[in-house]
Amino acid sequence: MNSFSAGTANTKTMEASNGGNLELSGSSWNNAGGTITAQTGSTVELANSVTITGGTLTSVGTGQVYVTANEVANLTGLTNSGTLNVQNMGRSMPAARLLTTVLLRCRPRATPHTSTLRARPY
Repeated sequence: MNSFSAGTANTKTMEASNGGNLELSGSSWNNAGGTITAQTGSTVELANSVTITGGTLTSVGTGQVYVTANEVANLTGLTNSGTLNVQNMGRSMPAARLLTTVLLRCRPRATPHTSTLRARPY
């Protein structure tokens, strides 16, 4: 597992691959011009109020980008071109604009298996 907690800029590609996990936790990332990718069988974990601004989040095959249960990810002005999983009581807080081109999935907390997705125009 690679865990990054110091905010910085990413203008290239950060990825989880070969069954690995990339954790972005409690930091601010300027991802303008960059891509954060979960390759097949790998995960990108967004936790501890991480902030990502700009760029692209993507997943390939069975790869997953997800907001950890009971955590918050602040996503601003980025494109999600894969599946973004928001786990039990996790929250994705788009401060400005989140363009989702594939799928945003909310996982239910518990029985009776309900999830809420709230969207507001900007």
